[in-house]
Formats: sequence, structure tokens, C-alpha cells
Amino acid sequence: MKFKLLIKILICLLFFPIVHATENECEQFEKLSAKYIECNAKKLKDKTSNKIKESKENFEKSGIKEKFNKFKSKKTLF
Repeated sequence: MKFKLLIKILICLLFFPIVHATENECEQFEKLSAKYIECNAKKLKDKTSNKIKESKENFEKSGIKEKFNKFKSKKTLF
């Protein structure tokens, strides 16, 4: 039984290789060069924009936005 499971796992790993995300390789530049800094800035910008996008989606899905708009539309705010 364990042997069959091991064979299945090995076959899956061989036919479905793990795909890594293609990130910018900043190590190819020297550490104090302008291109290295530019590369790291682009990487940071991409990561932050993705995090912001995810947080906006989570905020809209949670229902807090509707409660906030309802609270904001009240005249007395109580």
C-alpha cells in the first residue's frame, strides 16, 4: 500500500513539476548600482500593489464597506 502511494507521488512530481514565479533577478547587478536599486524598487512596487489589491477585495467581500457607508450616510452619526 505504501509502495503504491509512493509511486503515485513520484509520478505526479515527474509529470507536474513545481512552477516557481518568475521574479526579477536583482542579484545579477552590483549592489550599489542604479540598476540594482531600480530592480528592487520595481519588485517592491509589484508586491505592494498586489497586497493592496488583495486587501481591497477582502474589504469589499467582508461587508464592512456597506456598514461604513450606512454609518456615514446618517446625519447624527450615532
